[in-house]
Amino acid sequence: LPFLVMILVAIAMLRASALFRDLHGTPPVHCHDATTYASEVVCDERLLRIGDASHSLDPLSSSGIRSAMQSALHASIVINTILRRPQHAALARRFYSDAQRAAVDEHTRWTQSFYADSRYSAESFWQKRAGAPSQTESTSPSGDVTLAHGITIEDIPCIVGDFIETRRGVTGTPRPFVWTGGVEAAALLRPLEHRSMSADQLLGTWRGLVPAGRQQAIFNELIRGGVLTASPS
Repeated sequence: LPFLVMILVAIAMLRASALFRDLHGTPPVHCHDATTYASEVVCDERLLRIGDASHSLDPLSSSGIRSAMQSALHASIVINTILRRPQHAALARRFYSDAQRAAVDEHTRWTQSFYADSRYSAESFWQKRAGAPSQTESTSPSGDVTLAHGITIEDIPCIVGDFIETRRGVTGTPRPFVWTGGVEAAALLRPLEHRSMSADQLLGTWRGLVPAGRQQAIFNELIRGGVLTASPS
């Protein structure tokens, strides 16, 4: 009943608004459910869910079209792999499931952050949808750096050209990845697999892998993404 009252009030306000005064007649007002959801199974041997069939996002994120196009791009490569390299079919399905799950988790964090940062965040509507305030780690650590807890380097499925293949990549993050800033992440992090080192020492191992002007930016991004952690100096 309260929801119906809200709809009737909204219709009355639309009719009284000067913004719509020049329209001929009263345009119909429709109500659509915008509840977010995510399918538990996005692909199997005879199924591949794309776009809203896989999941829907919070309308306030303004990311639905981009997400749908990305899922379609991934799906086309997955289908190509399954048809032309059937021996990699299971790998391709794993890639698609992981990518869709990561997209849902990523957008959930984004939208919770949007709600938390709203100027109306004290109101109950926004509070119910907001997540905990994000904690941003320092991007200029003074102590030794090491791989964060739970971060591992292993073979993961990824897009290579028009196919899904395995490459050494980083797991333990919300979205596993193979490249960062156009550079193979595993090669950058390999020196930290068995010991910690200072930031300067780590950046020194990147010579020849990363242009000098981009080393600090990639390092900062790995800190912000929770891949690297710094010990107190």
